[in-house]
Amino acid sequence: MQSSTNGLNSEEVSLRIKENKINVHKNVKGKSHLRIIYESFINPFNLVLYGVALCFLFFQLFYPDGSKFIPITKYGFLLIVLINALISIVSQEISKKTLEKMKLISSPVATVIRDGKEISIKNEEIVLGDIVILRAGNEAKCDLKLLEGELFVNESNLTGESKLIRKIAGDEVLAGCLIIQGSAVLEAIRVGEDSFSSKLENKISKIKKSDSILLKDIKWLIYILLVFLVPCAIAVFFKTLYLGDGANRWTFTPDVITKTATVIVGMITIGMLFLTSLTLSKSIIILSKKNVMIQELYAVEKLSRVNELCLDKTGTLTNGQFEYVKTLYLKEFDEKAFLKGFLGAFQVKNQLNKALEKEFGSSNDLKIKEVIEFNSANKYSGVVLENGDKYLLGAPEFVFKNKASLEIFKDYTEEGYRCIALRKNDEDLCVLILKDSLRTNINESLEYFDKLGINVRIISGDNVETVKNISRMAGVKNYEKAISMVGVELKDIPDLVEDYFIFARATPDQKEAIITALQEKGKKVGYVGDGVNDVTSLRKSNCAIALRSGVDSTKAVADVVLLDDDFTHMPQVFEEGKRVVSNISRSLHLFLTKSFFIGTFALISVLLPMGLIFEIETIYIYEFISISLCGLLLSLQNNKPVEIDVNFKNKILIKTAVNGLTMSLFALVPVICASFIEMPNSSFVASILVTLSGTAVMIMVCRPFTKYTISVSGIGVALTILLGLALPDVFFKAHYLKGASGIVAQLSLIKDDFFNFATYQTFNVSEIVILVSCSVGILIVFFVIDFVINKVLMKAFKTKKVEF
Repeated sequence: MQSSTNGLNSEEVSLRIKENKINVHKNVKGKSHLRIIYESFINPFNLVLYGVALCFLFFQLFYPDGSKFIPITKYGFLLIVLINALISIVSQEISKKTLEKMKLISSPVATVIRDGKEISIKNEEIVLGDIVILRAGNEAKCDLKLLEGELFVNESNLTGESKLIRKIAGDEVLAGCLIIQGSAVLEAIRVGEDSFSSKLENKISKIKKSDSILLKDIKWLIYILLVFLVPCAIAVFFKTLYLGDGANRWTFTPDVITKTATVIVGMITIGMLFLTSLTLSKSIIILSKKNVMIQELYAVEKLSRVNELCLDKTGTLTNGQFEYVKTLYLKEFDEKAFLKGFLGAFQVKNQLNKALEKEFGSSNDLKIKEVIEFNSANKYSGVVLENGDKYLLGAPEFVFKNKASLEIFKDYTEEGYRCIALRKNDEDLCVLILKDSLRTNINESLEYFDKLGINVRIISGDNVETVKNISRMAGVKNYEKAISMVGVELKDIPDLVEDYFIFARATPDQKEAIITALQEKGKKVGYVGDGVNDVTSLRKSNCAIALRSGVDSTKAVADVVLLDDDFTHMPQVFEEGKRVVSNISRSLHLFLTKSFFIGTFALISVLLPMGLIFEIETIYIYEFISISLCGLLLSLQNNKPVEIDVNFKNKILIKTAVNGLTMSLFALVPVICASFIEMPNSSFVASILVTLSGTAVMIMVCRPFTKYTISVSGIGVALTILLGLALPDVFFKAHYLKGASGIVAQLSLIKDDFFNFATYQTFNVSEIVILVSCSVGILIVFFVIDFVINKVLMKAFKTKKVEF
C-alpha cells in the first residue's frame, strides 16, 4: 500500500535506538554456553567430590610417602564426574541448538516505511514513530495509530471476544490485534515496555511460575542424603581414628582419609542430576521433530502431571475455518450460480467467505455496479448490480426483513452452526448453514485425555451456546455443564468449578480465577492460550501451552509452544512426559540404593572390630556399570508411558532404603562368618557380594522385562563379570595398590593384575560355599523383596500402577 509519508530516515531511527525507544520486550532467554558448561561441572555433589580429590592431593603432597597410601585409582570417581559433565554439555548444546532453530523459524517480521521505501524488519527493531503497514493476516506488534486506510481487526487476543472491529483513521490498534480485512498505514505510538501487552507482562511477572515437582522431589532427596551423609562420615572417621595403626588407639593413619572418603563418594549420587537433565533434553529433541517446542528443561515433566486441561475453543477444538453444510430456501433461487460471482467481487475474504468460495468457487461473471464491504456495525457485505438489484449477505438478524424468516434456521443456531442470510432487495432468499471445522483427530485426542483421567475444560470468550455445541461435536465430556461468565463475580468462581466444564464469555481475570480455584482444590492445571488476554492465565497455570500463531507474550511465558498450531500433538507430549518420569524414577532407584547401602554399612561398621572393610575401588564396578551405564540406558528407554505416582517420593525412599539395608546384610555375611571359620579372603568375598547385590538391584529395576530392558540387564551382567575377572585385585582387594611407591609402580601392579586369577585360586572351600550360596540367595531375596514391597506399598498408599 502506498503512503503519503516517507517514514523515518536513518538518522531518526538511530536517534530513537540511542534513546531506547525501540520495540524490545522482556524475553525468556535460554542458558548461555558458559552457563551450560558451568552447571555441568559445578553442583553441590560435584563440589563435595572435588573437595575429596583435593584432600587426596594435599595428603599425597605433604604426608610422608603419601602416594603409597593414596594410589591413582582413588581418583577414579572423577572419571564419572568428567563423563557426566561432557555428556551433559553435549546434550544441552544439542537441545539449545534445536530450540534456537525452532525459534528462528517462528520469528515474525514487520513491514515499515523508512527513507520512502517499504522494508521488512524484525518486530523488536520497530522504533517509536515508525510508519508500519498492516495487511490482512498480520498482527500488530506494538500500539499503533491508524493514519490511512481501513482495517477490520479481531481483538480476541485482548478481549476474548472473536468479533470484527472496524478501525478507521485516528483509531488505535493495540499490540496483539489480528488484521482480518483491509490494509492500512499506521504510526507506532507506544513500543516495547510502554505498549499495552508489555504492561500486561509486567503484571504477570509478579505471578510466581509453578515449580517442577520432579525437581523439588530430587532436591528433597538430595537434602535427605546430605543430612544422612554427615553423621555416617563422622562415625567412620572416628571409628578409623580409634582403630589407629593396630598397636595404638586414637592414632591418625592414611586409612582415616581413605575410609571416610569411601563413605562420602559412595553416598553421593554422582550423575543423578545429570541423568535427569539428559533424559529431559532427549525429550526436547524428540518433541521438536513433532513441531512441539519445549522452552524449559522440566516442562515435559510438569505437563505430564496435569490432571485438568483448560482450552479455548478456537485453535484447539476447531482450526479457525468453516465448512459449508447446506442451504435452507425461503424462495426458489439458484444460490450456486449467484454466489460464484458474488464471492469473486471481494478481494479480501474472511473465513466464512473462504468456506463458501471453497464450495461454490468464484468468478467475475456478475455485472456489478457497487461493492459493499463488510461492516462490523451492519454485519453484512453486499453488491449492487448494474440493473439495480441489491444483494446482501451476512448475519440473518441484520439482513432479513421478515422476522418470520428467522425461525427457519433456529434449530441450527441452537446446535452451534453458523448461519448466513442472503437477501435480494426486500426479498429473503435463503440461509447458508456452515459449521466450525473441527481439528483432525480432535475426538481421539480428547478420548486419550479421558483415558489418562484428565478433565478437559473449555474457557472461551465466545457465546455459550456456540461453545457448548462445538464442544459436543468435538467430544468434550460434560459439555452440557456450561455457563456464561457474564456478570459472575470472582469470589463466586471457586463454587462454580466443581459444577461446570464450559465457561463462556470469560474475561482474563475470570480465566485466572478459574485456574486458581482448580489449583486450590489440589489440581494440576495445564492451560492452552494464544492471546494477550491469556497471558496471566498461562503464567498462573502449572504448565503453559501456547500456539505459534499466538501473540509473542504468550510464547514468552509458555512452557510448551505448538509450532504448527496443532493441538492434537498434545497426547504425544503427555505421553513423552510420563515416559520421562518413569525412566528417571528407575535411574533414581539405582543411585539412591547405593547411597543407602553405603550409609547403612558405614553405621554398621562402627560396631565391627575391624571397622569399614571397603575402599572406594570396591564400589567402582557397581558405580560404573550397574548405576552409571545401565542407569543411562534405562533413562533413554522408549518405553510405554506409565501413570505418574503421586507418592513417588515416599515410595522410592522406602524401596531404596530396604534395598540398601539388604545389600548391607549380604556384605556382612562373610565378615560374620570369618569370626567362626577360617576366611582369609573375607573382605574380598564381601566386595564381590556387594557388586553382585548391586547387579541384582539393577536387574529388578529393569522389570517389567522387555527386549530393551533384557538387553540392558544383559550388558550390565556381562560387563560386571568381565571387569571382575579382568582386574580382580584392583577392584576387590582393599589394600592391593597401597604400598606401591609412585604412579609407575601402581600402574605396573594394575598391569600384573590383568586377568590374574591368583587370588581366586586361594579361596578355600568355606569361602567358595559362602560366595556361591550368597550369590544364589541374592537373586532370590531381591526378587522376593521387590515383589513383597510393591504389594505392601500399593496397599499402604492405596494406589495401583496403571499403564497406557
